[in-house]
Amino acid sequence: MNSKTERMVREFIWLNHGHGILPLYGDDGELQCSKCMIDFKRMPLDELLEKVERIRIKEVFESQDDSLPLWFGLSRASWLTLPRVLMQAMPKSWQRRMANLLFEYDEAFPYQPDIGTRVQITKNGKLIKTPEWLLNYRCPDQNMINSLRKQQGTAVG
Repeated sequence: MNSKTERMVREFIWLNHGHGILPLYGDDGELQCSKCMIDFKRMPLDELLEKVERIRIKEVFESQDDSLPLWFGLSRASWLTLPRVLMQAMPKSWQRRMANLLFEYDEAFPYQPDIGTRVQITKNGKLIKTPEWLLNYRCPDQNMINSLRKQQGTAVG
């Protein structure tokens, strides 16, 4: 994408990212929003798109009763699969809430069919062996788990 096209894309995102016109600052060629504190001119484009998508999804969650379908988004996912090792690395209060939701789910559907599922691990669309750190929830690899946390920066795969 050439610089002129990128500038047009950035302006479009800036004007239409969901916070209206009032918090926008565009003097001197700037593209900023005082509500979400995003610099639409300087932030790398892929990071910008991801951040704007999160903001819009969060705002929709807060205003809708369709939170779960919105969380799945446009994906064709029929299942939610979360690694046990990472769930057990969450704060205890989160684990209690999650366990209560799972108990509530089981109570709502006590006659589930006797079927199972399998998880296949992929990387770049190709099947790979499940990494040991994902399997070992009894002795978790704290270094790997910490490398995946938000405050640590870029995730490791």
